[in-house]
Amino acid sequence: MSKFKIRSTAVLAIAVCLSAASFAQNHPFISFDAPDGANGTIPTKINANGQIVGGYSDSHSLGHSFVRSVSGQITEFDPPNLTDSEALDINSRGQIVGVGGNGNHAYLRLANGIFHEIDPPGAVSALPSGINDFGTITGHYYSEASGVGHGFVLNTSGTYTLFDAPDAGTLSGSGTFPTGVNASGKIVGFYRDNNGVYHAFVRDDSGAITEFDPPGTLNGGSWPRINSNGDVVGSYFTDGFKEEHGFLRDATGVITTIDCPGSSGTNVNSINDNGAMVGTTFSSGGRAQGFRRSASGICTTLVGPLSSDIVYPSSLNNRQVTGRYQDAAGISHGFVQ
Repeated sequence: MSKFKIRSTAVLAIAVCLSAASFAQNHPFISFDAPDGANGTIPTKINANGQIVGGYSDSHSLGHSFVRSVSGQITEFDPPNLTDSEALDINSRGQIVGVGGNGNHAYLRLANGIFHEIDPPGAVSALPSGINDFGTITGHYYSEASGVGHGFVLNTSGTYTLFDAPDAGTLSGSGTFPTGVNASGKIVGFYRDNNGVYHAFVRDDSGAITEFDPPGTLNGGSWPRINSNGDVVGSYFTDGFKEEHGFLRDATGVITTIDCPGSSGTNVNSINDNGAMVGTTFSSGGRAQGFRRSASGICTTLVGPLSSDIVYPSSLNNRQVTGRYQDAAGISHGFVQ
C-alpha cells in the first residue's frame, strides 16, 4: 500500500435543475494523473471555478501537492524545504491550504505561487482543513506532547483565534478538529470526548459553538462538511458500530438521516450549495462504491472507466464532482465529471 495519506473521501456536483441522468450525459467521466504520480493521484477539493487540488505519491512513495487548472493542466508543488505534502482545500481565488513535512507543517499557497506558513501560537504541528473565498482559514493544531487537538481560525489580517468545543476531551487523541469554513465564517467540525466518542459541532461567526449528534448516534461527527447555506453533512454509527449512516443537518438545526437504497452503509462526505451531495455506500459484502445524491434525494452510483473500478468522490461544486477511483492493481487515479 502506498505511504500516501488519504484524508478525505467523497463528493459531487449537480445543479438542482438537472436530473442525475442529464448530469452524467453532460459531464463525461475524465480521468487524470499527476505527471509524477506513479503510486497514485488523489484529488481532495474542487473550487467554484473548477480548479482541483490534492496530492500524489511518487515512485518513492513520497507525497506531493498538485493543482489542476480548469483546462486540465497539472502543476506539481511542495512548500519550500518540505516534502511529503498534500493540498487540502482551494477557494475561488486560487488560494490553497495544505500540509507538508510528514503532516507537521501547514501552508498557504497564494494564486501567484507565493507560500506562507500557517503557525498558530504555541503549535508544534498544525493541519489546515478549509479556506473560504474571503481567505479565512480553519483547522486544528497540537501544542503539547499530550496529543490533544485544538481548533484555530486565521483571518485575513493574520490574526489567530484559538478555540475548543465545550465538551472536547483533554486526553491524548481527543480534542477539537474543525473540518471546514463557509463564506459567512461558520465553521464545522468534530470533537472527541474523553471516552473516545466523536461528536459534531458548528461554530458561528461570533464564536458560539453548537454541539450536536444525530438521533441514535453511538459515534458521530465523521469529518462533517458545510455549504454556503449553513447545511452540514457527515456520517455516524449505530448498533455497536455495525451500521453507518449519513446525515444532513440543515441551517435551522433539523437533522435527517441519509441512506442510499440497497446499501448496508452510507457515508456522506460533501454537499454543494444546491443541496446535492456525494459519498460512499457499502454493500453487505463490504464493497465500497461512490454515489451522488440529488437535492431531491435520488442516489446514483458513480462508475469509473471499468466496471471493476471503485470510485470515491471527494468534492463537488455546483457543476462538477471530483475524487479518485481505484483500479484493479490498487492504484488511485483522479477524475472529474
